[in-house]
Amino acid sequence: MRIPKLIILLISICLIVSPLYAATYYVRDDAEDDAGDGSANDVANAFSLEAWETHLEATAAAGDIYYVREGTYTLNADTAINTARSGDDETGWISIIGFDDANDADPTAGVDLGDWSNAPLIAASSNAFTFNDFMRIENLDITITENSGLHVDIGSFIRNVRINQSNGANREGISTDYRTTVMQCDVQAANSRAIVAQYEGRYLWNYIHDSYIGLQIDHNSNVIAFNIFDTCSYQGAVIGGTRINNLFLHNTFYGANDADAVAIYKDGTVGYDRIFGNIFQDWYDGVNQSTAPVTSNMDYNSYYSNSNSDVVNWTKGSNAQTNVDAGFDDAAGGDFDIGSNLDDDGAKIYGDSSSGTHLEIGAIQYEETAGGGGGGYGLGWINQ
Repeated sequence: MRIPKLIILLISICLIVSPLYAATYYVRDDAEDDAGDGSANDVANAFSLEAWETHLEATAAAGDIYYVREGTYTLNADTAINTARSGDDETGWISIIGFDDANDADPTAGVDLGDWSNAPLIAASSNAFTFNDFMRIENLDITITENSGLHVDIGSFIRNVRINQSNGANREGISTDYRTTVMQCDVQAANSRAIVAQYEGRYLWNYIHDSYIGLQIDHNSNVIAFNIFDTCSYQGAVIGGTRINNLFLHNTFYGANDADAVAIYKDGTVGYDRIFGNIFQDWYDGVNQSTAPVTSNMDYNSYYSNSNSDVVNWTKGSNAQTNVDAGFDDAAGGDFDIGSNLDDDGAKIYGDSSSGTHLEIGAIQYEETAGGGGGGYGLGWINQ
């Protein structure tokens, strides 16, 4: 089986250099306040929520790792986490990693990808869950109404986190600073912005759904690839008018026939953005820029059932697919594997189409070997 070079390139973008951990700690929801100092390699000696919050804010150092056991952690005014402690780019992140309580003997086993029923629940409500630079956060289920949602600063990494921001307007589910990667997460913000991006971020293989705005891009040079934007009522993604060099590659934008929602919107004439290999289906507009952009380009995208226009002030490109239903397996149920009609109608856009080695349009990827036998290669976290 041959894996397309583009997949190898994208995966290489996300490769994580393992830091040298300074100390390892454990956290459990049923620990007494004075039960343990968390420092022994023993879950029975874990920090309580209160002790963990104190340690994070006063003592955490670059390279430290906190394994947080499955359970419910209800934040309040005394346990809101708002730490100024940081990792660094030499010693490593400060890491917070959830784990299934079935893995007490080996917390490094974590939580299965997308299985938040066995992840620690951070019930933050209106309390802060805010971190500084070089944080690594994995395997958490978070409910929150605080303005910034889960916030991390420069050089951080978020993976396999589900977050539900359920408050009103001008809130975020995940807010990030420069050079942060968010991948394989499930994010929704019913009345606001699911994710806010800054400079040189990587947003990969996420399910961004049931939000007012899916992704707000406030700076330059972000890569947005293999994400599903599902039923965002105002905009799937919005790019600040003076922001440049943002790449949208192989995303699925599904609008669910909202009356005036736009999949990608940008105000102004500034360009240098790239849009390739995406699906735009059931929106008001697919891609809309208020004025024709300078030196931006797009091609190899699919457009279907966009009620006003597929593109406004953009040119689709000679390899665009139009009026071909993606034939999603079950869009209402969150299954966006495409049907054979789109796959067979020019969707083999990278690689050797004669042998069957290719990327499909959109977010869900399976390599197909010559003759259509299937290579069993899946890309992304969604189970098909």
